[in-house]
Amino acid sequence: MSKIPEMAMFRRFGTLNLQNLLYLQAEILELEQTLQTLQKKDSQGNEEQRRYATNWWFLRNAKRRGGTGEQWSLVEIIRKKLYEYSTSPSIQLAALMQQHSIMHMPKPTTRDTLEVQKLLEAWEMGPAALTGDDSHIWGCLTDNQSPPFHDLVALLPRHSGDPLSSWVISKAEMLTNMRFRSKGSNLQGYRDQIVAKWTNVFVNVLASLFPVASNVILYVVQPIGARFGVIAAFSVLLSGYLSAFTTAKQSEIFAVAAAWAAVQVVFASIGDNCDCG
Repeated sequence: MSKIPEMAMFRRFGTLNLQNLLYLQAEILELEQTLQTLQKKDSQGNEEQRRYATNWWFLRNAKRRGGTGEQWSLVEIIRKKLYEYSTSPSIQLAALMQQHSIMHMPKPTTRDTLEVQKLLEAWEMGPAALTGDDSHIWGCLTDNQSPPFHDLVALLPRHSGDPLSSWVISKAEMLTNMRFRSKGSNLQGYRDQIVAKWTNVFVNVLASLFPVASNVILYVVQPIGARFGVIAAFSVLLSGYLSAFTTAKQSEIFAVAAAWAAVQVVFASIGDNCDCG
């Protein structure tokens, strides 16, 4: 995992974490009800006890002044439980905030999960490097009955690139069988950023040629009806290009296609007027 950080994936133990939150919530609820009972009892007591609700000093020093101090002792217990439940002490995250952070952690990709399975069953690792109960956390490559646990989270998920880059990288991994190789006694990983870089170069070159090709065809084609047909065809190609080769959103694709078509219509109209003149 230190060589290929994308393989750092662990169980978030969602069920146990949620159960722990429910138990803490039930404990705090019971303590809250007990505190309300004590507050009501003290509000009907002597003059000293009635001051607890309006003067913190009397509440804090109730035991030193001859009272039971039950209410303040219970407040201190509740304070600790609330720290566990919903706040962030300096040493560790509280349970509620910790669970919130864990729930927002992304799941590992299928490819990265498969690579962990390949790594565990690779010759360099043993094979079968893990034999305990935790050996099936990531699933088994040769056993369809042992899928990965559903609550795995990735500490450093693979960057989600455009569809073309993802497809090229997946094909490259199939050709190399796996993303790691043996070098001496260590496992060395290779970077798929190199593949993504050259894919980006191809996409950028194609993007620069796209408007040039459209303008050349519009210049060659003379009938205005044919020109509008060319504009429609290139608008469809542009939308497909943006969908396949970029991570643009649907609204962004629509805006770019509309602007592209408007510019091309102006170009075609001017060219047609010049030809007629």
